[in-house]
Amino acid sequence: MPNLNKPICKAISKACSSTISGSASGGAPAWTPAELSPSLWLDASDASTITGDPVSQWDDKGALGNDVTQGTGSQQPDTGADTINGLNCLSTTGTDDQLMTAASAIEYTDFTIAIVFNPTLTGTAMFFGNDADSNEYAYFQSSGNIRIKVGGLTKTATTQITDTDSYVVFKRDGATLYIIVNGNEYSVAIGTGSANFNRVLGYVGADSEFRGYMGEMIFIPSALGTDDQALLDTYINDKWGV
Repeated sequence: MPNLNKPICKAISKACSSTISGSASGGAPAWTPAELSPSLWLDASDASTITGDPVSQWDDKGALGNDVTQGTGSQQPDTGADTINGLNCLSTTGTDDQLMTAASAIEYTDFTIAIVFNPTLTGTAMFFGNDADSNEYAYFQSSGNIRIKVGGLTKTATTQITDTDSYVVFKRDGATLYIIVNGNEYSVAIGTGSANFNRVLGYVGADSEFRGYMGEMIFIPSALGTDDQALLDTYINDKWGV
């Protein structure tokens, strides 16, 4: 069975770049993640999606309107202080900053979740999780590894990331989970069944916050194939320089 998960834009870079960029002379519109029908798409470089500073709401750029909010001022992330590739990010204090979806939860069987971030190496940094279930989350460890827990099963990518701009993709395709970190793939077996997420920059439980700054998060309710993954990778690489 062919590997559908390795980034392949080097092999088709001209096609990817042409599709992503569109035509300056009025050709096809530039490609965006909206074409992948995301269940949640958060983009800190788009100031129109951010309410307040500290941030009380971060709007979903997808079609479902799953905006994430935080009504408690002490738990709201900041904006305008940090950048990746010159683009704005949301920053967290590493205490209890978290944002939650308006929906009770976003449920997946297969999924692709793409995240652009820079961690601060002072402790666990939670990417996302579930308000009511401590068995559903993904996080960066201060050791430099990245882990995801789905259905009570924890899988680790031994990445040794330092304090640097990074791009991670979590992809579940049936009973296989792929963690792709800055172009390096780690695949592991994992049980079947649904996963539910409704928090970003945190989850329920101790050490439940994100530490660092976040550029973009894209949640897609399917395991992307080769072509769509290449388009997504090129979009992220060209935009964020990771």
